[in-house]
Amino acid sequence: ERLSLVGRLRQALQAEGTLGQDALTISSLRRKDLTQVQAQYLVAYQPGDVLMPTQDYKKQGLAKYQHYTVRSIDQASQRLVVETVDGQLLSVDPARCKKKTVYSVQTLDTAVGDRLRWTKNDRKAKTRNGQQFTITEVLDSGIVRTMDEAGQSRWFPLSGYQHVDYAWVSTTYSSQGKTADRVLALMSEQTTNRESFYVAVSRAKHGLKIYTTDKDELLKRSQTSRAKENASDYVPLFRTGENYAKTQKERKRKDSKVTTNNGRDIGKRVGECLARELAGQPSARTGGYQRARPANEFDGAGISANDSASESIAEGFDGILEPLSHAIAEYVEQSDLIKGERFFAEAVAAVDLGFEQLERSAKNRNKLAAAVDRFNAAVGGKAGTAQPELNEINDKDVTKDALYYKALWHHYRQGIEANSKGELDHLVGRRAFEDGIKQRAISLMITAGSEAVQQIHQSDGKQRAMKYVNYMARRICQEKLVKAADQRASTPRQIEL
Repeated sequence: ERLSLVGRLRQALQAEGTLGQDALTISSLRRKDLTQVQAQYLVAYQPGDVLMPTQDYKKQGLAKYQHYTVRSIDQASQRLVVETVDGQLLSVDPARCKKKTVYSVQTLDTAVGDRLRWTKNDRKAKTRNGQQFTITEVLDSGIVRTMDEAGQSRWFPLSGYQHVDYAWVSTTYSSQGKTADRVLALMSEQTTNRESFYVAVSRAKHGLKIYTTDKDELLKRSQTSRAKENASDYVPLFRTGENYAKTQKERKRKDSKVTTNNGRDIGKRVGECLARELAGQPSARTGGYQRARPANEFDGAGISANDSASESIAEGFDGILEPLSHAIAEYVEQSDLIKGERFFAEAVAAVDLGFEQLERSAKNRNKLAAAVDRFNAAVGGKAGTAQPELNEINDKDVTKDALYYKALWHHYRQGIEANSKGELDHLVGRRAFEDGIKQRAISLMITAGSEAVQQIHQSDGKQRAMKYVNYMARRICQEKLVKAADQRASTPRQIEL
């Protein structure tokens, strides 16, 4: 149905002049809906199908992502005879190359103005599945100029097998995630369900037209879902409900246990008081004895006697419950205070420990600073001494600025006289090193200001000039370090740490 609609649409566009005449026929690959197991049997193949492995199979001569056309099927040996792009024939066992994709070939007549879309991602060509483009020019060699939706123009070779298809009409599945100003939807009663109907009617921005042969049947099918349901889909929900029920039971059990433990003594006291009142034992309120009356015995006052007994029991409870409520409130308050005191004590202990660690680290830092000062004083330096302004700039990871290093060169160049350019570089670098400039900065300084470096660069090239700069900087630093080591070795001193 889709190809039939595309054919009629292209004919109408060519008749009105919007679409040019057919200029190129493309061999389009359409993926066959086969599982990995189905693709291992010969019945799944037809002559003309295209096989593309997704990994190398050297024993069978198959290369990754290459197209192989099925020419014949050998039922006797259960093998396929395929043809490579170069025209060579190979005998392939489909059961021994499991990771592959099988396509059927479909011819597409294209012209200038045709709208196509890619059906497979291609990192090298920087194209993605579903990306649409329009043909603007066709060459005789099969190379076409395209214009994508962003307005960018590119050239593509569309000869041979291509992963492309018409973009004039899309299926409901391939149109997911896309939007158009106006949509014309052909809804079939056999393939329509609630999910596909929703996708079709939700693609349009301004206008939507639905074409069908039976409105009532379409309405009925659009309300029926074909989503597959399995029993395993409900297992996580059942486990969640079961876990929630167990959690609620455990919480109730714990709450009842805590309530029982806290109120066990209170209930015992209330029960004892009630038993004494009913048994006629001495009451703490009256100080005397009361006789318990059987349930079927009445005195002359009748019901009023029972009422007076109930009132006396209620009065006894009033005297018990009032101090009991105060005791419960005090107990809860004291338990909260005890918990707060414990938490506060733990926090105080943690703070004290932190202060102790800070004091220890401060003492260690002071000892280390004193030791460094004594060491520097012993070897001829002193910690914390200020360095010249240029050295401070150098210590801050100086940027590679040619003007700065050229100024640095002229700064240390002043007052130096030399017989040659190499000697001048050596004297300027040594002065900078004595002033605290590092070897890397000395190399950059010589590169920026030395005339000898410029002369070598012009005559012998960049590599030779870099070797000269590295040699000069290394020589300056090594001479100074060796001299300082000799002086320290010749001077006896004692270091205390």
